[in-house]
Amino acid sequence: MIWNKKGSSKPNQQQKEYDHIINELTVRYTSLIEDNKLNPSLLKSFTSRLNSTKDGGRDIAVFLEEELQEYRNIEQMIQHKENVIQTQEKMLRRVHDGETSADKILQDNRQRIAEYPELRFRPNTDLEIAKLYGAMHYFDSHHWDELESFFRRAFPQPGQIDRMSIEQRFWRFVSTSHDREPNALERYIRVLDTATASKAERHRELREAIKLLAFFLHDIIEVFERAKTVQTPSHQVNEAIDYIRNIIKNFRLQSLKRQN
Repeated sequence: MIWNKKGSSKPNQQQKEYDHIINELTVRYTSLIEDNKLNPSLLKSFTSRLNSTKDGGRDIAVFLEEELQEYRNIEQMIQHKENVIQTQEKMLRRVHDGETSADKILQDNRQRIAEYPELRFRPNTDLEIAKLYGAMHYFDSHHWDELESFFRRAFPQPGQIDRMSIEQRFWRFVSTSHDREPNALERYIRVLDTATASKAERHRELREAIKLLAFFLHDIIEVFERAKTVQTPSHQVNEAIDYIRNIIKNFRLQSLKRQN
């Protein structure tokens, strides 16, 4: 008991309430300091203010009202800080999860195209381009002759549009000599050779080179579907088409299809 009036031997009910609030604040400050690893001076400051109020004869009701508000303010500050920390942790987790997901996607992509040979005309050629055009180089040496012969049998007239579309465009995507890049890569190679080219320019030409080849591969499939209605494909021709379909799937070119 702290707030006995002079000449009074027993505390009245109001004094008991004041003592209860003081004890409650003391317990709360102690828990707050321990739970949040705060400076113990918080409790010491409260005790010092309490003693000053008692010695100075201040209105205890006003003092306790101020102290309760001060305690609430400290709690709110701590809660706000915790909310900020939790928000930051969530953001970091999202970034980490996003990076992990992106890394997994990139790793999956690399694994899918690992089987294809690389065709690098410059040391800094992007892996996707090196593998995609390497796949076309392999297609040229292992499958193109069979497929070209099949198209010529299906469309025997030299001027037929389906045959012309494939034959004339095919040579844009393969090397005509050992040290020369495919014509479809000229702009991409030019950007690689330009020291001042930005990453955005390089990425744009990379996507353009991929898109052009993707359109062509889808066109091969469409022409093949028309050709097999008039000519039965051999096992070798079906293998050639399967190779094209696998390129489209493994390099994720399904959506890069010309819109009619």
